[in-house]
Amino acid sequence: MEFVRQVTVRRGGSPTTRWTAALGAAAPALAGLVGGYGEFVEWSASPVRRREVPGPATVLVVELAEPLHARGAVDRELVVVHAFVGAPGRGPALTWHGGRLPADRVAPGAEH
Repeated sequence: MEFVRQVTVRRGGSPTTRWTAALGAAAPALAGLVGGYGEFVEWSASPVRRREVPGPATVLVVELAEPLHARGAVDRELVVVHAFVGAPGRGPALTWHGGRLPADRVAPGAEH
């Protein structure tokens, strides 16, 4: 039996920023290892700085273009990253990018 991938695409934006997110479930062969995946692309007329509220699950984020600057809830300064693991934390993190952010997100499966 062939696996048919179900993908949900969402789009949004404002006069100066737009984004697209494609979210889907992992193939059955990855059950227990990968719960879902997503691709997120954001374009902005100027640099973007935001507070990221910790979620209830751990995710792996891989930046695919220009570096992302990030600071965790207990860090003192921004660091340049191309990938990071977001986990339930003690408070919000700060992220910053220059206006273009293509990234992939992988969520672990239910068993992890």
